[in-house]
Amino acid sequence: MAKRRLTLPVALIGLTVLVSTGCAQEVRTVLVQHQFAIGDRSFSISLPPEFQRNPNVPFVEFRTPRERTDRYLRFTAEIPSLEGSHNQIRLRQGGKLRFSVITSGVGSGGTEVELFGFIVLDSKTIGINAHDQDEFSPNPKWCIEYLHTLRVK
Repeated sequence: MAKRRLTLPVALIGLTVLVSTGCAQEVRTVLVQHQFAIGDRSFSISLPPEFQRNPNVPFVEFRTPRERTDRYLRFTAEIPSLEGSHNQIRLRQGGKLRFSVITSGVGSGGTEVELFGFIVLDSKTIGINAHDQDEFSPNPKWCIEYLHTLRVK
């Protein structure tokens, strides 16, 4: 019996989709596209549905609603200086991410670690700060896979 493959155009936002590949099933989280502005430029980024924009801060911040541990991604017009050693990654859309990682403290949810730096994308530079807190293995580099989706509008 020949395998039949069903292909449908999908435009889902914030849903978990079960995809059948013929031999196995794979669960994928559909990302939510967020629009924001820094200075005179508009941007978009795709993030998991649990990330919500925090309207109560003077910068652009997307945060998860976790209670004891804190995970957020911030964008600012201020560009931090990266003295000493730092990392550099070429993003899929052509941008360059330069960053450092530091341990910033310890709270009731565990060690707090931050990635801070900047992204150069389409001749526009914006500051970035990603934070993660976990009792066993905090990882502020969680944001890098989503920074590949950052676009100038």
